[in-house]
Amino acid sequence: MAWTNLTFPFASLLSSTKMTQMDDNFDALAAGLAGAPKVLTAALNQVGGSEAVTTATIRAGNVTAVELGTDAVTTIKIQAGAVNQSKLKTTNFDIGTTSTAGINIATGAAKFSFVANWRTGLAVLMQARLREAGAANVSDLAELWLQTDNAASDAHAHGTFVAASPPYDLGDGEILLFVFLMMDNATGLPIGFYASEEPPWANNEIAIIKGGMSVSDLMGNKKARDKFYVDIDNTINMPKEEREILLHPEMTTEKKNAKMVDVPHPFMSNDLTGHTIVLLDPISEFNEKLLAIHLWSEYCVGGMLPSIVIDNTSLNRKNPPGVMSVAARWKLT
Repeated sequence: MAWTNLTFPFASLLSSTKMTQMDDNFDALAAGLAGAPKVLTAALNQVGGSEAVTTATIRAGNVTAVELGTDAVTTIKIQAGAVNQSKLKTTNFDIGTTSTAGINIATGAAKFSFVANWRTGLAVLMQARLREAGAANVSDLAELWLQTDNAASDAHAHGTFVAASPPYDLGDGEILLFVFLMMDNATGLPIGFYASEEPPWANNEIAIIKGGMSVSDLMGNKKARDKFYVDIDNTINMPKEEREILLHPEMTTEKKNAKMVDVPHPFMSNDLTGHTIVLLDPISEFNEKLLAIHLWSEYCVGGMLPSIVIDNTSLNRKNPPGVMSVAARWKLT
């Protein structure tokens, strides 16, 4: 079946061939085959005073990502208020420490956190503060200062926030859960932990990149600002869809990990002398098991650390700068 351009000269006979082709053209039009005219949005907007195409008239599963081209659905096509909190993908962070001196830990949530629940283990003192990080090229890095008065127990915090742009891939495969540990080289034990489906760098300016530039690109850079204004001015006479694509370019793996060099792990604001930052093998079967527990319970890593054996041999993985990937397994007893 294909679309056939038909002509009907005056006084010509309507043959069975042309009638068949005409019938096939209806099917080609419905299927959107090459050559067939497109059905414009205006033609679908109103039928008899009501919306012609609604969610109720689309069978579940009929429209998938395959049917949608890249950047086919832009913000100008989404009605205000159509995407509410219940329709957003949310995730959570679980962080903590056994340090009696206290450490800073990034939450990964930045300005997109809905709620944060501060919890402590038995007989534990916790001090929490939210502040901007001092790391270069990083803005709005939400950190918490956690401290315990008993190294045998930990202080930890849990929060829920809007996911940035999952999934993430550092070059070895899709990562389901990021588990960072701050290891004490003298004891071989972790004194800080971080677990989240989002890496600590994901929500730092990545969501506010526009026209290929982030806020840090424009700060103190007149040439970049001038180019930014010219680019914006050039979009005024563009069709809305083209302008939307220019101002909100496709989110790629490179853009998702653009701030990884600035925030390679959640312990950036601490003195790391005598400590090693490790990432539990993010593409392992063990990681999948930790994810299941993390999603089931708001206190995953901290509660499970005493039952986990952490290797000290670096794995051949694509790692954030200054981070070592290591294997982990459950203790036999």
